[in-house]
Order: sequence, then C-alpha cells, then structure tokens
Amino acid sequence: MESKALRKKAQDDARLLQNRIQLLLLEEKKALKKIEETEKKAKEIQDLKQRNFEMQMRKEEVLNCIRSRLMEFRWREKDRKNLKDKIDIIDF
Repeated sequence: MESKALRKKAQDDARLLQNRIQLLLLEEKKALKKIEETEKKAKEIQDLKQRNFEMQMRKEEVLNCIRSRLMEFRWREKDRKNLKDKIDIIDF
C-alpha cells in the first residue's frame, strides 16, 4: 500500500514538474518574442536616426552652397558698385 502511494506521489510530482516546465517554456517563448520585437524597434529607431542625420547633412550642404553663392553675389555687387562709383567720378 505504501509503495502504491509513493508511486502515485512520484507520478503527481512528475506531472507537476512537466506542467511547470511547459509554463517556463511558454514564458521563454514570450520573452524571446518581446526581445525580438524590441530589437526590431531599436533597429527602426537607429535607421530613422541615420536617415535624419543624412538629411541634416544634405540640408547643411545646401545651406553652405547658398551662403557661398550669396557671399559671391555680395562681392560682385560690391565690385560692381565700386566700378560704377569710379566711372561716375571719371564722368565728372
């Protein structure tokens, strides 16, 4: 009788352990899925940061080009004005 009870207890314990293992495996699967989603989101954020950085660099290049052309234009205008002033002086 005692061995029957011990066997039953051992079977119940084994069943409980098997259930616990199954629960732990499900939790691991969920955790791995969350990790995968987090890594995917992190990559999306990193890609977005990279695109934003590249866009900012292009904007700065355009602004530098505009500034350079504006400076060149101002110098030409200044030279043109100086030349006009010299011509005006000669005309008097």
